[in-house]
Amino acid sequence: MMVSNYGGYSQPEEVVQLREGMIAQLQSEADKKNDEESLNAIEFITTEAEAVLIPEVYQKHSLYRMVGCFIVLLGLVLLRNLKSIGYHLLVAGLIFTLFTGFYTFGLGVFGWLFNLYYMCLAAFSIFYYTRKRALLT
Repeated sequence: MMVSNYGGYSQPEEVVQLREGMIAQLQSEADKKNDEESLNAIEFITTEAEAVLIPEVYQKHSLYRMVGCFIVLLGLVLLRNLKSIGYHLLVAGLIFTLFTGFYTFGLGVFGWLFNLYYMCLAAFSIFYYTRKRALLT
């Protein structure tokens, strides 16, 4: 997770290619659709992509994710050494990562899209280590 976020931080212009490809695909879908609801959804997503997927926001997002992933990594190392503070760092890092994802991209489509993986990871990790917490005491 840390390496992919470093790539996003060091090369934020990749998000421009992502945005342009996505908008081109949405425009081709808009040409095929005739109903008003689909066209409104495509227009909404296109507008949000143009507003949110910009290099400065993506670079800031990647920096926040690197900090959160480092806290999670530190927590996992401490959990491996059977230190109970590792659990708290793990949870704090995952919550920080989720919060900053919504902070940078908002509560719209892209905020949820970029946080979906981290939400699943947080739910699984917190559930697993909460069940195994008896080993730490």
